[in-house]
Amino acid sequence: MANEISFDSINSLILRKSPLKETLQTIVSQVLNVESMALVRIWLVDKGDICESCVMRNECPDQTRCLHLAASVG
Repeated sequence: MANEISFDSINSLILRKSPLKETLQTIVSQVLNVESMALVRIWLVDKGDICESCVMRNECPDQTRCLHLAASVG
């Protein structure tokens, strides 16, 4: 398969002591290189920080656990 993801290379990125944002951005960039990928995103769960202005506030039962886009490419 062309442009396979090397999970060993992703694991080595994770083991580096690089800032998390940089590591996640590198991972999504590598995954995007796989043939037929058009968009790659990593979402993390964290406490709410923009709940007052969030368009999903009425549908969100708990503002202490929200999704945050951590890295995206595509």
